[in-house]
Amino acid sequence: ANGTEAPSEFMFYIPKYKAFCGAEVINRTLHNISTLRGAQTRDALKWSKSIDQAVQLYGDKSEVIFAPHYWPKWGQEDIKDMLEKHRDTYKFIHDQTLRLANQGQTPIEISEMVKLPDALNKEFFNRGYYGTVSHNTKAVYDKYFGAWWDGNPSNLYKLPPVEAAKNYVEFMGGETEVIEKAKGSYDKGEYRWVVEILNQVIFANPKNKEARELSADAMEQLGYQAESGPWRAYFLTGAQELRNGVVALPTPNPLSKDMINGLPTLNFLDYLAVRVNPEKANGLDLKINIKFTDLNEDYSVVLKNSVLNSYDKLQKNPNSEIILTRDTFNKMLLKETTFEKEIKNNNIKVTNPENVNKLVGTLDNFKFWFNIVEPNVQ
Repeated sequence: ANGTEAPSEFMFYIPKYKAFCGAEVINRTLHNISTLRGAQTRDALKWSKSIDQAVQLYGDKSEVIFAPHYWPKWGQEDIKDMLEKHRDTYKFIHDQTLRLANQGQTPIEISEMVKLPDALNKEFFNRGYYGTVSHNTKAVYDKYFGAWWDGNPSNLYKLPPVEAAKNYVEFMGGETEVIEKAKGSYDKGEYRWVVEILNQVIFANPKNKEARELSADAMEQLGYQAESGPWRAYFLTGAQELRNGVVALPTPNPLSKDMINGLPTLNFLDYLAVRVNPEKANGLDLKINIKFTDLNEDYSVVLKNSVLNSYDKLQKNPNSEIILTRDTFNKMLLKETTFEKEIKNNNIKVTNPENVNKLVGTLDNFKFWFNIVEPNVQ
C-alpha cells in the first residue's frame, strides 16, 4: 500500500488466525489525505484502490481485522462491509472533488459542497473524528491542481497578510468598526466569519486586545463544535495564543541516536542547505571537503550564488578540509559535544577553519515555537 498513508506502507494477513492488519490505511475514523501538521499530500485514489485490493484478497477470508491505532473488529461479513465502505469513502471524496473541480468550483467551494451519502456517513469508522471531508477535498484538489491558487486571477498575486490586513481594516472603517460588527456576528453564532474578519484586525494590529479576545471566543466555539480532534486542537490552540501569546515551553528534541545513525550524510547536508540565509551568504564562494576516516567516505559542500550544493565526492582546490569520524559527527548532531570542543580534543582536523566559520555564519536557526494566528516577525 505504498503511497497511501505513508510513502512506504503495507497491510498483511495471518492465515493461521484469519486475521488482517489494516495498518494506517484502514481505520476506525476518516484519515487525513493532507495532514494539518504539514506533510506531503497523499493520494486518495491510490488509498481507495489499496483498500479494494484488500477486499479482493482477504475480504472473504478475514474473521478479525486489527491495526496499530484502533480496536479489533470481528466477523467476516462485518469486516468486508467495513472495508468496502471505507474504500468507497476515499473514492467518493476523490471522485466528487474532481467532478466539481472540472465544473470550475474552487477548493473552498468544493469543501462546502461535498457531503458523504448516508450509507457512508452514518458509519462510525467513516466519521471525521480525525480527518474530515472538508479538508480532505482540499487535499485532493491540491494533489491534482496545487494548493496555493484556485484559478482566480485576483488570487494570483495577492498582498502579504499584514499589508492586506491593514488595507482591509482601513476600507472597512477602522478597527473599532470591524470589531463592533464582529460582535454582532458572534451573537448570531457566525463564528467562522468572526474568526475570518478579526484575523484582518489582528494582522493589522496584533496588540488589539479586544479583537484578540473576541476572536479567541469564536475559536473556542468552533473548537467545541468540531467533531475532528485535530480541528478542535487547532482552534483551541489558536484561542490560547490569542489570549496568552506563544508560550516558550521546553523544546522537544526530535533527534535520537537511532535516527542519527541511520541518517545518510547527504540528507544532512541537504538540510544544511535549507538553512542558508541568502543575504548572509551573498558573495561567498566556498568549497569544503569532508572526510570520514572510520567509514572511508568523502563528501563536500560548495557554497556559491547563495546556494549550498552537496556531493559524495571531494572537490578540487577546496577552501577548507574537515577530517573526522562519523561517530564524532553524530555526537555533534545530538548536541553531546561541539565542533570547537572536538577540534581541541584532536578528534577533528580542520584546514582554514575561518572558511568553515563563514559557512556556519550563513545558517539560520529555526525556532520550534512560532506564531500561528498573528504575524511572525522576521
